[in-house]
Amino acid sequence: MREPAVGIDLGTTFSVVAFVDQDGKPRTISNSDGDLTTPSVVLVDGESVIVGKEAHKAAVVEPDLVASFAKRDMGNEFYRRSVGGNQYPPEVLLSFILEKLKRDAERVVGPFGKAVVTVPAFFNDTRRKRTLEAAALAGIEVLELINEPTAAALVQGIQSGFLDASGSTDRQEMVLVYDLGGGTFDVTIMRITADRFQTITSDGEMFLGGGDWDERIADWIADQFREQNRGCELLEDARGRNRAFKEAEDAKRTLSTMKKARIMIDHGGNSLNSVLERHVFEEMTSDLLDRTLRAMERAKKAAVEKTENPAGSRADWTDVITRIILVGGSTRMPAVSEMIRRETGIEPDCSLSADEAVAHGAAVYAGLLLNGSKTRYVENVSTHSIGVVAKDSEGVRRNQIVIPRNSTLPAEFKREFRMPESGKVLLTILEGESANPGHCTVLHKQPVIPQQALPHRSRVRVTLSLTVDGCVRGDVHFLKTGERIPLLQKKTKRR
Repeated sequence: MREPAVGIDLGTTFSVVAFVDQDGKPRTISNSDGDLTTPSVVLVDGESVIVGKEAHKAAVVEPDLVASFAKRDMGNEFYRRSVGGNQYPPEVLLSFILEKLKRDAERVVGPFGKAVVTVPAFFNDTRRKRTLEAAALAGIEVLELINEPTAAALVQGIQSGFLDASGSTDRQEMVLVYDLGGGTFDVTIMRITADRFQTITSDGEMFLGGGDWDERIADWIADQFREQNRGCELLEDARGRNRAFKEAEDAKRTLSTMKKARIMIDHGGNSLNSVLERHVFEEMTSDLLDRTLRAMERAKKAAVEKTENPAGSRADWTDVITRIILVGGSTRMPAVSEMIRRETGIEPDCSLSADEAVAHGAAVYAGLLLNGSKTRYVENVSTHSIGVVAKDSEGVRRNQIVIPRNSTLPAEFKREFRMPESGKVLLTILEGESANPGHCTVLHKQPVIPQQALPHRSRVRVTLSLTVDGCVRGDVHFLKTGERIPLLQKKTKRR
């Protein structure tokens, strides 16, 4: 039996699973509640694990049993607090979500073991590897990790008629994908031609999303509650905090279509009845929107430099970009479209389903991979530079970049160094652009000691590579003896 083409958008606030039907079209699979999206919320009560709508509802009354926004903790050893009295690695919590998505999908497409899973473009090596581990724990073999903006652009191209079902086109476009989800923000610029879907540059923020807009509203609600109830604090306990955030999320959605949102809360014998107007909401979150604009501008600058645009640093948006696509539920806020229209002079394309597009693109890509295409149809780039700590000519320890940011994936680079007098090296692999190691993320530390003692300043070649999934691999080669020591060996994860 042929493996179904399944794509999974493992989101911070909501997750979606889709497949490609017999007509070659992507379709969202409803969950067991009949909904197209599943809240990325997990309730753990003893041996019982509940994922989705019921877990989300329980967060108000049983907050200690519920985990949400676990995707933001990816890369950390444990989720930010205990859940049901136990500490869980975030990838384990995400594996529970993936298990539910898999069960729900199998009701429609039958048993499957392989899928394409999406990640934010700005996810680093550690978070990508933990995503792969979460999928493995859920019994899913990841065909490939695909960046969320890339998946969205792929399905948008097909649905708009710009690309045909095989992914071909007779013209070129430079597309900017603005992806503002519940917990992360990505901006990606891609060149689409007849034979290639090439990411030029990506930027964004790992900890910026709709949840931050919710937090501003929750703080405003807490201020109103305090004023109306003689200084009583709403956010001082978990139940009050979760109630405030639930009201904030509802208010944000209301303000996406209406000019006012009424907020009513009863908590601890006190109550709040107030109205939040859209212009007030937009004023108190304008700095968050400005951060997305700055990421857009950085991406445009990088694209101009990489493509050697003849307009150079004076290039207008219309000199660089032919289309802007909005993805992610938080792009429904009117201020997003208004800002893009005002700053770029380009009318944003809102034709995609903000919630379903990424999963649809992942399913389409799964179909391309399962069809056995040998060409590298989709090309992504590294979103961070990868380097090692080594002394410079003045003896100062620096981040010596081996793989530059925005390198096309898969990528492999080599760089030679000299052995220190001790003959021993603690090799530290970094992720980041700064020359100061303290301003970068440590990906890996490993003692590198040759079996045969080598003279001081013997040459050592460090090879680092990035897979198509954006995961780092590498080895150390002692040129005098030929000995190689592998780096970043895969570890088995616990449940």
